[in-house]
Amino acid sequence: MAIDVHVHSSGKESAAEILKAMDEAGMERIFLMGPYPGLNADKQREADEFVAKIASEAKDRIIPFAFIEPRLESAPQEVERAVTDLGIKAVKMIPMKWYPGGPEARAVYEKVQEMGVPMLFHSGILWDREDNSQYCRPVYYEALLDYPRIRFALAHIGWPWCDELLAVCGKFGNVRQGQIYVDITTGAPRLWKVDALRKALVYLGDDIMMFGSDAGAIDGGRMRAVMEADLSMLREEIGVRQETIDKIFSTNAMKLFGEYKAEAEGEEWGGWKL
Repeated sequence: MAIDVHVHSSGKESAAEILKAMDEAGMERIFLMGPYPGLNADKQREADEFVAKIASEAKDRIIPFAFIEPRLESAPQEVERAVTDLGIKAVKMIPMKWYPGGPEARAVYEKVQEMGVPMLFHSGILWDREDNSQYCRPVYYEALLDYPRIRFALAHIGWPWCDELLAVCGKFGNVRQGQIYVDITTGAPRLWKVDALRKALVYLGDDIMMFGSDAGAIDGGRMRAVMEADLSMLREEIGVRQETIDKIFSTNAMKLFGEYKAEAEGEEWGGWKL
């Protein structure tokens, strides 16, 4: 049984359908993102309410993420509402026509840091129909160095900028251990992904890498296929130990997205209950 940190909802699924797909895939838990709201504040609220409701029906297995659009003026307030009123556990963002260090994003970071929840970001090529990949380079996430209480993950190993992502992770590790994680969600073709995984394990170790499928919430077939492909790469082509498999497919996710317990003011980090 694995944990999938990267699952999308359309806003039409039921909890029962999602749980059925999870069981088919062999997923113990998933981190479920709300639908992308676009530049519509009403849809933002509806999306957060939808994913919160789904998670409330399967609290032990579905962890809800708010998919926040920072260009909405109400985004920081919606983060607070989502966490405080709806029980949202984390925030997902994809840079589209905004940079991770820009003013819209920073306004959201301030609120996220105040709320004490982790974040998940898209990084690397963005498979849409616009020129948005330029906003998603891993190096732009150095802006999070200004927010020491935000723990976050970068998805897709930043492909095609995998080496850049690894270097950014190395920089964060040098400045502040435990702030940045890598979601190994598929994006790179297998040849590149095996190379990136091997480099990541050598350079960063196995304590910050997490499995994600990028599947739809009721697509258990894709969840399982991606998991089996990643296991094949790690076991057969790279030759990792079972301890590393356990970390990537379970333990590391709960370190990042587990229950946060804040320490006294002045402490840089709190503790995490696994």
